Amino acid sequence: MANAVEGHSVTTRAAPDASVTVRLFLALPPPEAWRHTATRRLGEALQTHPTATDFRLVPARNWHVTLLFFGEVPCAQLPQLHKTVQGLPATPRVSLVLDRIAFWPNARVVVLTTDRLPAAWRDYHQALVAAFQPLGVVDEKGRPWHPHLTLLRGVRASPMLLELPPCRWQRPMRPFLYRSHLGRDGARYEVLG
Repeated sequence: MANAVEGHSVTTRAAPDASVTVRLFLALPPPEAWRHTATRRLGEALQTHPTATDFRLVPARNWHVTLLFFGEVPCAQLPQLHKTVQGLPATPRVSLVLDRIAFWPNARVVVLTTDRLPAAWRDYHQALVAAFQPLGVVDEKGRPWHPHLTLLRGVRASPMLLELPPCRWQRPMRPFLYRSHLGRDGARYEVLG
């Protein structure tokens, strides 16, 4: 059974065989109105870019801000993960605003990010880490959280892009558990709930 969630479908079905693993992360989808505007603006910018084939545009349906990356998780843990996600607090009332385009050469990506992470969001991220640590699935490796939304992959040099409007999370919402399906054509993300 599937339900609509900010441009995604949420899949609710029986967990696969417990002997297999799934690649999971906790994330927030961008607001739908912003997604439409950004898709149009990014499309216009890439049409005028002379080397548009030098990188891959991340499909708008895959846009998200990762809060926690879990990596490969045994399917047997899915019920407990779902239960933990359902019990999570909503995001802070303070807005999170991604307003700066950045080229990260080591990862070869272009992202929308911020230089101003509100303390409430930093604390929220730490609360999420604490909520999932007992399950042994947090794969943060002590790295600081740097919220970003990946727009382009496989980028060799910083492309010239039009400014995108700031992406704002202004109202509290609960994060979603995503499953990553990796294939020849790249990743496809499925909202599990």
